[in-house]
Amino acid sequence: MNRLIKAKNDLQRVAEARPTNQMLLEYIENHLKELDEIIEYEKNIIRIDKTKNDGKAICESEVKKIAADICRIDAKDIEKETRKQEVVCARWLVLMYVERFTSYTRTQQGAIVGKDHSTACNAIKNVDNFTGWRKIRKIRFENMINEIHEAIGINKYFD
Repeated sequence: MNRLIKAKNDLQRVAEARPTNQMLLEYIENHLKELDEIIEYEKNIIRIDKTKNDGKAICESEVKKIAADICRIDAKDIEKETRKQEVVCARWLVLMYVERFTSYTRTQQGAIVGKDHSTACNAIKNVDNFTGWRKIRKIRFENMINEIHEAIGINKYFD
C-alpha cells in the first residue's frame, strides 16, 4: 500500500512539472486515476493477522474457531490430516472466507489451514461448482460464510 502511495506521489510531481508532451501528460493522468482506484480498493481489503484482531486485521485463529463452531468440531482439527465431512466443511469455510475477503494467494490461503495451494484451489472450485441439487449446499455455505463475517464484526465490508 505504501509503495502505491509513493508511486502516486511521484507521478503527481511529474504531472505538476507540466511536461510539454501532451501524450505523456495524458498517460500520467490516466495512471494517477488507476492508482487512485487501486488504493481505494486496497483500503477495503481485510488483512488476516496471526495474533490480533484490530480494526484493520482479523485473527486467523478467530476465523478458524468460528468456522469450527459452525461445523461443530474443534478448531485444531481443521489442520489435521483427515477427510471427515465436518472437518472438510470447516476447512472449506475458512478458505472461502479468506478467498472472498482478502487478497491472499492460493498458497497463503492454504497455509492458513495447514495445507498447500492445491487444497485451496480444490475447495474454491468445488464450492463454486455446486449446481442443481447441490445448489442448496452452496447457499448453506454462503450463509455460513456470512455467519463468520458477522461474528468477527466487520460489517463495513459485509454484502
